[in-house]
Amino acid sequence: MRPDPTGEHTARLIVEGAGVGLVLLDSELRVRAWNAWIARASGIETGAALGRPLAEVVPTFFEGHEPELEEVAGTGGYRFLSALLHPELLPLREPDGSYLVHDVLLSPVEASGERRWVLLTVRSVAEHVRAYRDLERLFTQVAEGKRVWEATFDAVGELIWVVDPAGLVLRANRAVARRAGRPFSEIVGRPCGEVFGVPDCDACLAATPDGGEGIARCLGPDHRFAVYPVGDGNRVCVAVDLSPIRRAWAQAARAEKTFSLVRLVAGAAHELNNPLSAIAGAAEVALLTCEDPGLRRKLEIINEQAHRAAGILRRLQEFARLRPGGREPVDLGGVCARVLSGVSVPEGVRVVRDCPPGGLPRVMGQADRLESLLAALLDNALRAVGKCGEVWIRGRHDSESDHVEVRVEDTGPGFPPEALPRVFDPFFTTREVGQGAGLGLSECQGIVADHGGTIEAANRPEGGARITVRLPVRGSRPGDLIPPVGTQDRMPAGLPTSH
Repeated sequence: MRPDPTGEHTARLIVEGAGVGLVLLDSELRVRAWNAWIARASGIETGAALGRPLAEVVPTFFEGHEPELEEVAGTGGYRFLSALLHPELLPLREPDGSYLVHDVLLSPVEASGERRWVLLTVRSVAEHVRAYRDLERLFTQVAEGKRVWEATFDAVGELIWVVDPAGLVLRANRAVARRAGRPFSEIVGRPCGEVFGVPDCDACLAATPDGGEGIARCLGPDHRFAVYPVGDGNRVCVAVDLSPIRRAWAQAARAEKTFSLVRLVAGAAHELNNPLSAIAGAAEVALLTCEDPGLRRKLEIINEQAHRAAGILRRLQEFARLRPGGREPVDLGGVCARVLSGVSVPEGVRVVRDCPPGGLPRVMGQADRLESLLAALLDNALRAVGKCGEVWIRGRHDSESDHVEVRVEDTGPGFPPEALPRVFDPFFTTREVGQGAGLGLSECQGIVADHGGTIEAANRPEGGARITVRLPVRGSRPGDLIPPVGTQDRMPAGLPTSH
């Protein structure tokens, strides 16, 4: 091979074989070198570019970046032009004809005279852009996954929080914030015992260093507590409130006992009807011929009490009877209004209906039975306050559980503490003898259970009684409640109501 003492041939080979575009401009910004890469990408042959001003070869680039070219040629320095900041630099194309994403580095080249030559180094950044866009898509997917995870985390009804090895809370869901009664800013970074009101308490975490179930003293025995290690010494704590499940099972047990008892009574009532009919018939026949006033009065009492007993037995049979019925959307606000319009309120009693301005969501059920339910509860409240007091019917929508809640409250004496556990038992009453059969709240419990809801009795802190009825909206979330056994579609019979 013949030596190349000047190195010019070698330099040309390097320029032509370079994997980037190289364009050399003299001090007057005329093209002195135009390598094969830039010729292929621009579609302008090297011979057509050499010796011509850049303003003629690629006028759009020259007009857009003339100040940068003049500055590099005059004062020196480097200028970097990125396709990410400029929609288009040089009109370059990929082999398939699509626009070639690129950037341009303007470098000064020392030359004699005051002005320098300028070297344009053109580089394809398509791979970088594709990698950037892939990274951007990945970031978007991660951000969306994080958003969905956080929304799911917050939507879980159980208490969930994450603690570090020192027992400090790293993350907590909304259920924890509601239970603690604190904003997240007062939860994150604090010991979990302090969050729940028991400072310097790490007994539950110390008892489960490797995970497992335990007792959370700060939450009480109604919560099942479990710890799950997640690496780096962090642990996920989960606490499930068991009190609703226990109440549901207790309600189911009471309802089963009620149903069994009612069936027994219904059978006995059927057997007692015949002798009562005979007694009433005999008394009526005797009245036809009896002329003794004292004896007639006794016969009348026998007849009246026989008919009264027969009426009670009929109501018992109605109470035990099963009746299938169609369900339809029911407006509880309208039911409350109808009940209030048909009740007689004593002059000294004030009845207040408190429902949201926009009304309540509809529930699936039987309007007549729900009307009987609210009428019985209202009658109880009015009897409790007597001739002076206040009664409230309050309605609201619990959006979290999607239930409609109706409360009937009064300013009466309330329930005796010893009576509260038994108020829904059949034949239990707090009234005087002869004032009620004790079937009112038991029947109300059956109606509510048939509609997939719950009913609770309590005393108001200010005094008086409170009955809370919760019914699912349009039959939503049926699996949330354990329906009482044997009470489906039990028919209300207008029985005497009783606290």
